[in-house]
Amino acid sequence: VLSYRWSPGGTLNQSTMSRLSAGTYIFSITDALNCTKYDTVVLTNPAPFVPTISSPTSVCPGASATLTAGGGGSYVWSNGATSASTTVTPATNTTYTVTVTSPVGCTVTASTSVNIRAVPSVLINPPPNLTCITTSYNLITTSSPTGLTFVWNGGGTGSSHTVNAPGTYSVTATDPTTSCTSSASVVVSQNIS
Repeated sequence: VLSYRWSPGGTLNQSTMSRLSAGTYIFSITDALNCTKYDTVVLTNPAPFVPTISSPTSVCPGASATLTAGGGGSYVWSNGATSASTTVTPATNTTYTVTVTSPVGCTVTASTSVNIRAVPSVLINPPPNLTCITTSYNLITTSSPTGLTFVWNGGGTGSSHTVNAPGTYSVTATDPTTSCTSSASVVVSQNIS
């Protein structure tokens, strides 16, 4: 008849132990002749489980952002996605959360925020009608912040644009620091009576 014991913490003839803390455990088994064999098991704590999230911190209005989590075996995002990456199009400043489960079953939650960048403001000052006397007009924009770049429909750059024919003229302003854009348009009429 064999008898066995775990040390520390075990009782006589207890063959298995569970919910153990990190440490060194000795298993002994003794036969009927009182011969004993020993074996040692060393349990260590797993490395800290730290999931990661990579994502842009801000986007222009209407733009999408791809959030990517790492460090785990399975993922559940607050928007319902269940893959490592998810694409979002926030309408306002939004915080996204992901629950990451490691291959050994450890679960940690991480979060990231995606904010909405400010768009530039641009207006085209109302022009007068073109006439036989006023045959051209310099369209001038009012915009903010400073440092914007401008592109006019039909060609032309800069904050102003000279026109000599009736029609609809538009300009797109880009903020080079954020890459966000805004557009404005104006109708130029002609009165030759």
